[in-house]
Amino acid sequence: MKSKGSPVPILLETTKGNAVVVAKASSNTFSSSPGIPGLKASNSLFSTFPPIHVTDDRSSVGQVIKMMRKEKGLSQEELAKQTHIDRTTIARVECGIFKSLSIEKLDVIAQAFGIDLKILLLKCSSEGEALTLRGHMSRIEFALEYPEAGFRIISFIPKRKEFFFGKIEIQPQRTIPSDKLPHPEQVYLHALEGKTVLIRDLNEFLLKPGDCFAFSGLSDYELFNPDQLKQTSAFFITYPSFLPV
Repeated sequence: MKSKGSPVPILLETTKGNAVVVAKASSNTFSSSPGIPGLKASNSLFSTFPPIHVTDDRSSVGQVIKMMRKEKGLSQEELAKQTHIDRTTIARVECGIFKSLSIEKLDVIAQAFGIDLKILLLKCSSEGEALTLRGHMSRIEFALEYPEAGFRIISFIPKRKEFFFGKIEIQPQRTIPSDKLPHPEQVYLHALEGKTVLIRDLNEFLLKPGDCFAFSGLSDYELFNPDQLKQTSAFFITYPSFLPV
């Protein structure tokens, strides 16, 4: 069975039609937060997240936590008391021995520092080599057309091996079967227009405009547009890109 792997963090921000993707190429992590501006999500869609994995011994997550802890004048014991995280865990993360930290733990650490989770994630992302691309929703770099299957995938940025950033559009009353969809390590959906139904692991998830869903693309999944008249669309972001470069 193919390993799910450890995804690179993808931080998405939308402002006045602009779309920005920031992905750190030097470490293997994934993160997303309902607190990112422009992104609205229901609590049920964000109830679980894969842990943030760091393969570099010089964990940028640990470096940032250590730096901010000292700036706040906190000892490891004091931070552990405030966050209810074991002091040994904090010490291992700071020195790079501990290779994973859940998004929930990062959230309480951010609260202890008096900052939003998004700010902590951005600080962690800026510690490594960053790849930043800027696009606009009105400018299409290229489109993948699947007329027989009733959908198309649009890219807002040039082809990159690290990730794909674009939009998927589904025609009315069409179901896209799993064998027609890309299967990268990670998929991120952010509903834009209309309702989209994600079918995965025998469960159905209804995404309304503003709802988000992040999941492993290595397992089977389907997308369905329940509207009888209008097409539906959603941001479609994958790590790595599903396209050959």
